[in-house]
Amino acid sequence: MVEKAFREVRLVLPMEPNREVEASETASALAASVEMHPDRVDELRMAVLEACINAFEHSQADDGKVYVTLALVGRRQPERIRITVQDHGIGFSEEKVGGTIPRQAKAPRKRGWGLTIIHRLMDDVKIESNEAGTMVVMSKQIDDADVGENGL
Repeated sequence: MVEKAFREVRLVLPMEPNREVEASETASALAASVEMHPDRVDELRMAVLEACINAFEHSQADDGKVYVTLALVGRRQPERIRITVQDHGIGFSEEKVGGTIPRQAKAPRKRGWGLTIIHRLMDDVKIESNEAGTMVVMSKQIDDADVGENGL
């Protein structure tokens, strides 16, 4: 059976201070609608904040916008929340960014943890990036019964 979206919300956020909170609050409301455990909601919110902040700070998108799609997806009923954060900026290579905790822990500046945090908080993360922009697609199971600690 093919996976389908049971509910979907689309946001177009201008790259302005604190607009990432709008995406985070929308994720929280969507999670609450399916009674996701509060700890998992907090992890979802943090990952959404990190993905949006990364896009705001690094994309250099000419249109000055970040596109966020939040969806309840599954086969017969909602099984997980899938969030896509996309920009039309300059893109990046994961090798250039790094993304490992040991590397960042030794760095003089304690920034650049966003992708690592996202990977740790979400059950599944896919990143596509090139000179036309970046798309982060991340998902979290609604019920953690089939997911180990930190999605592992």
